[in-house]
Amino acid sequence: MKRVTFVSKYIFSFFFLVGITASIVLFINLQSCKSPTDSDGIDTTGTNYSWQKFTFGGAASSSLEDVAIVNDTLIFAVGNIYVNDSSGKVDPIPFCLARWNGRNWTLKRLYYYNKDYQTIIPLYSIKGIFAFSSTDIWLAPGSVFHWNGKDSLTEFSFNRLTLSDPNATVIKLWGGSSSELNGVGNTGTIVQFSNGTWQKIESNTDQDISDIWGYKGIIDSKDVVLYAAGRQIFQLNGNTSLVANFNPDRIIRSVWFNFRNIVYAAGDGIFSINNNSWKKEDISDQYAVFRIRGTDINNIWATGGFGFTTQFNGARWTIINEVSLSSGNYESLDVKGNIVALVGFEGNSAIITIGTKK
Repeated sequence: MKRVTFVSKYIFSFFFLVGITASIVLFINLQSCKSPTDSDGIDTTGTNYSWQKFTFGGAASSSLEDVAIVNDTLIFAVGNIYVNDSSGKVDPIPFCLARWNGRNWTLKRLYYYNKDYQTIIPLYSIKGIFAFSSTDIWLAPGSVFHWNGKDSLTEFSFNRLTLSDPNATVIKLWGGSSSELNGVGNTGTIVQFSNGTWQKIESNTDQDISDIWGYKGIIDSKDVVLYAAGRQIFQLNGNTSLVANFNPDRIIRSVWFNFRNIVYAAGDGIFSINNNSWKKEDISDQYAVFRIRGTDINNIWATGGFGFTTQFNGARWTIINEVSLSSGNYESLDVKGNIVALVGFEGNSAIITIGTKK
């Protein structure tokens, strides 16, 4: 289990490297607007949610690593869920996916056809999921697979073994459309799917890339994509990668933005950019944060160690104590409309916590 760390109460200032390229400069300049804590006419949202916790597995070390909300009656969570077989022993083939239909969860095993061995192989240890619709879903258990959301067989889309680094894996995905997709992972891995073809992108880092997020069609109708690696945030610019510097004293595990106002980074604390400099958000009792996501700057969620979960409603951060965990972490989250979903592990069990706004 990951050990979480308490965040220092001191304020740190952070700065983007200016002048790398015109694209980076333009990106930074667009961030120099008001902080979300300033009065800019944006309504705040409440933190009045009802919560449901679900646990799965427990026969061995089960965990869920990522989650995608399609709508209020369809959620997919991925990872490993181990259960006992009919003889009472741990089934060595875990369920890799849990599906929510608005009332209950169904566990599912997924497979792919390996042409080299001419056999069907189960998927497991899926680290990332990105869903464009109920029938257009991408999965990242190291390589990349495309799934129609119904069948048990997936389509093998990208093979990590084609990369020069044997340790390279794809663990997180983001795309503006199903024909324009980006994947990131260990040892600075970036792959890009465009016009039906995958290609490797030089990331300019050998650090593990733990998260990726983008915004569709802002600059010249091109997607703007940021990703977090070690102590830095990077920007993808077409088929190149450029550094957008972050204070090297902090580990960054996740990034989120909607490009209209502000960029958030999370890891050993939660940080936001305002007037070209980074500031630490003032949140007490904060543990390490593994994922930050939002729908707008008045509805941002972050989650991490020991179930630490907080929401920014446009005016203030509120810690959600009722979802905390005694012996586990939330590894990821997704938020859409009035629903937020947190996934991770509690002891040997996988856990999913769903919040619905009242």
